[in-house]
Amino acid sequence: GVSAGSVIAGQDIALSGWEPNADPNTIGLKDTTGIGLVPFSIQPHWNGEIQKEAEIYPYQIRNIKDEEVIVIRE
Repeated sequence: GVSAGSVIAGQDIALSGWEPNADPNTIGLKDTTGIGLVPFSIQPHWNGEIQKEAEIYPYQIRNIKDEEVIVIRE
């Protein structure tokens, strides 16, 4: 869906496995590199809380709530 598309457009998809909206890596995916269309990672369905994983995550995170968008202008 739209949220999966926004996650993969970023630098890395590992944050999709974070709670509370976790999408567990049940297939053992080792390379979580995103497409890199933007220079940050996107966390959709944000509830206002910062996950503990964000403290050691190597990329900038842009959190967006449902019904929000990120506009990129060149």
